[in-house]
Amino acid sequence: MELTTINQLIAAGSGLAGALVGATISGLTNYRLEHSKRQYESKALLAGFVSEINSLREIIIFRGYIDGLSELLRLPIIQNGGVYQYKVNIPNNYARFYDANLGKIGLINSIKLMKIMQFHQIIFAISQDFKTDSPLYQFGFDRKAIEETLTGLNAAMLLAEEIAEWRVD
Repeated sequence: MELTTINQLIAAGSGLAGALVGATISGLTNYRLEHSKRQYESKALLAGFVSEINSLREIIIFRGYIDGLSELLRLPIIQNGGVYQYKVNIPNNYARFYDANLGKIGLINSIKLMKIMQFHQIIFAISQDFKTDSPLYQFGFDRKAIEETLTGLNAAMLLAEEIAEWRVD
């Protein structure tokens, strides 16, 4: 092999090695930046979901929904098989952060994601009973409906208490 061919191979090998090292460094840097960005976004989303759930929990407590429903069970009309018109105005967008970020929820740890989704689905189901087109809204709550609503609210409150203790930093 001639000396010029060897020099050309060395130059080509050096160039190729330099390109590979540069591409590797660039790739690792981009991966790290994307990973950091996702981690930050995941923490921000989790903090938002936890905050919203804590707020909904506080509203349920502050407005006395569980106590109010429990008191209905003691009413003679309910005890005698009747119904009671229990109306609460729940806005359609009570969970604004959840609704706005549902497409990004997959960035959150799957166990925490399950708890967040479960909380919101329970609250959503309960809220449907208070919409004006709901049979319960139109015809009233009987003992069974009150007990089911209380069971759902209590389950949601247990989830909310668990979620409130999550670290979000």
